[in-house]
Amino acid sequence: MVLPEELAEVQAGDIVRGIEARVARKTFRGDLLVMHVTRPGEAAAVCGGLFYPEGDEDLITIRLVVRALAAAAKSNS
Repeated sequence: MVLPEELAEVQAGDIVRGIEARVARKTFRGDLLVMHVTRPGEAAAVCGGLFYPEGDEDLITIRLVVRALAAAAKSNS
């Protein structure tokens, strides 16, 4: 994910709490444990990590998003 400028200084091992993610027009909330960070430019950072959903509704949304993305990928191949 691309981090906003105010989070560009995060490092692997940091926890970003209470983030809101939007994927495939769906929104869910949770905490992110940053696993790696790439800095393609001075004001930008791209990171990957482990996402911990805030609640059951967020977990359900994530599962629906993953299923929709998998179905879209399968229909495009």
